[in-house]
Amino acid sequence: MIKNFIAKYDFDGRKAMELRKEFGKRAAAENWECLFYHSKEQATGFIDEVDGGFKIR
Repeated sequence: MIKNFIAKYDFDGRKAMELRKEFGKRAAAENWECLFYHSKEQATGFIDEVDGGFKIR
């Protein structure tokens, strides 16, 4: 899960980037099963916070 990018297609790219960080931390802490809508490799999974970033398992 890439959290540090601002996408030009987002209405408010900076806000979207901050929300990715916020929801990533919450998903890891609360053990959410997440849907990765645009992923080519893994459709669902859980997120771990590792070294200031996120890893999907």
